Amino acid sequence: MSEFSVEDVIDLYKEMQRTKGKDAYRYVSDVLEKAKVQHRKDYLKRKRDEKGLQQSWNNVKGNYFEKLLQYINVSSINIIIIFVSSEIR
Repeated sequence: MSEFSVEDVIDLYKEMQRTKGKDAYRYVSDVLEKAKVQHRKDYLKRKRDEKGLQQSWNNVKGNYFEKLLQYINVSSINIIIIFVSSEIR
């Protein structure tokens, strides 16, 4: 199994969208918490100790958060564009 990636975090968010609907954005911290559990497993496979785990997570979390926000923004823009274009017709 490969390491957890940004795509995996987006998949977690999509799952949250299926369960929470339009309020999924309120659960970004839950998505990141699930990602943290997987990151810890991946980290310990590589390093075998917990030294540096928190620093590593902080870096990864920042990246995940940034990419997730970009995904959420693009998704909401697409929804707005679809909505606006249907209103024009």
